[in-house]
Amino acid sequence: MVGFSRSSMVPYKSCTAPEKAEEILVDYLEKWVEKMGIEKFTIVGHSFGGYVAANYSKRHPERVTRLVLADPWGVPAMPPDQKKPHWLIRTLATISGSNPLAFLRGAGPVGPLLFERARPDLINRFAEAAGGRKDAMLSYIYHSCARTTVGDKMFKDLSTGFGWARRPLISWMGTEMPSTIPVTILYGQRTWMNIAAGRQMAADLARTRPVNFEVVSAAGHNLFVDNKEEFNHLLVEGLKGRLRTVSPLPPNVTQS
Repeated sequence: MVGFSRSSMVPYKSCTAPEKAEEILVDYLEKWVEKMGIEKFTIVGHSFGGYVAANYSKRHPERVTRLVLADPWGVPAMPPDQKKPHWLIRTLATISGSNPLAFLRGAGPVGPLLFERARPDLINRFAEAAGGRKDAMLSYIYHSCARTTVGDKMFKDLSTGFGWARRPLISWMGTEMPSTIPVTILYGQRTWMNIAAGRQMAADLARTRPVNFEVVSAAGHNLFVDNKEEFNHLLVEGLKGRLRTVSPLPPNVTQS
């Protein structure tokens, strides 16, 4: 994804309009699609990638044969009664520009050690998927996170509070997503994402298109690593149109 990790950095100036960041991410993805000579395809997006994939599908429905959201970020709206984090967390976030990776970058040579101690589960899971090369995965994931990127600024403009989307998917997908695009939504059983909001969005989308919604057992946010066999099975079955479809919301029920 442009602006993140080792992908190309693009000119970007922080602004107050989340639509600008969405436009840049989608436009550069479309440029890549054109360069690859791809006409139509299924787009699969995980976490923040799911948010970008949804926006791409809305803007380029002529290309998308199916949208697959894997544990997507940005589905629910921030609750109006959301409690403010501890004052210390707010202060540190202000100092770092609301960028949670700023502290990791400021740690210098002890950064990899801090990262390994903070997220040994993440390192171990991906190391197993990469043939047991724990040191290589630690180095790759750490440097992907530690590098200053344009994507940080984009994500900041797209989010509000502490990790909530300023334009949550649940608020617009049911009305703005072209009805020609079928949708498959997959969540990990133990994810920290809001599965209930995902179910509600699926039912809203089901008013105008076929929608599948499944939960991958014994899996967290990285469901394609935690339970790759079940994830791959559900993904393939969804692409073949063999998964059960979601019942739509009643006509008199609205989504926000």
